[in-house]
Amino acid sequence: FLTMKPTRSSKGYTKIVSKRDGSKKFYITISPIISAAEFVKVSEITNDSIANLTFFYLFFSQEGIDRLKVVTKKVEGAQLVLAVDNIAVSQINEGGYGAYKSIQIKGPINSPDVLWAQTSLKNLIEGRK
Repeated sequence: FLTMKPTRSSKGYTKIVSKRDGSKKFYITISPIISAAEFVKVSEITNDSIANLTFFYLFFSQEGIDRLKVVTKKVEGAQLVLAVDNIAVSQINEGGYGAYKSIQIKGPINSPDVLWAQTSLKNLIEGRK
């Protein structure tokens, strides 16, 4: 799910998630801003050798993207964290979502973390069909 990163730990309202390699930890709200039910599609992986990046897009329902826009407008400097299976996948800053109801998940070229995130999200979405 997509959740907000609180400015500090608020006992009872947050939990800790970390990147797959444990390199970075985040306090996130227990309740998602956008639940996995609002994830509608993931694109295929793209490897950009010029930018040295691997990325894909996660697409939201209209309700999900509307909620994302409201939250990022109301909470100045909002930092959002995409967590999958209690693993922090990506941070999204204000306006870090596309005009096409999507966010880009990226990492270094051929990143196993980006591949894991894309596969996990794809399986989640396809498992609901």
